[in-house]
Amino acid sequence: MKTAFYSLMVIMFCSSATCRKAQSGITLEHSLIGTWKYIGKSGGYAGKQEKADPSRKVILQFNNGFRYQQKINDKISDQGSYEIFKVKSIYSGKEDHAIRFRSTLTAPSRDHIISMRNDSLTLADNVYDGFQMEYIRATPK
Repeated sequence: MKTAFYSLMVIMFCSSATCRKAQSGITLEHSLIGTWKYIGKSGGYAGKQEKADPSRKVILQFNNGFRYQQKINDKISDQGSYEIFKVKSIYSGKEDHAIRFRSTLTAPSRDHIISMRNDSLTLADNVYDGFQMEYIRATPK
């Protein structure tokens, strides 16, 4: 009986030691660095989906040092700093990564739930009837 108990404990210890940790804010920040092209949004009260206007090129660029810049048709429309933190998400009900933009051009700061999958980025308002903005990576990682 003791042998089975100790064997089970060793298996549990080894399997827990091999589990991957959740992505930290620092790792997420490094994954964000680069240029992202806006492709559309969805949500709102009606839950509608809108593709990006092809005549309006919107680019979101994340730089080292937690700095960002947004350009519309190659003109800066917003810039400033950002921070990554954890917040209770209305989507999952659990703690999720969020991003807070602190603009030097507009006010007030904006918070979004952030998720990344491969070369796509989603910034979602953490409010009911909010919007989810979709981006694809415009520069190779």
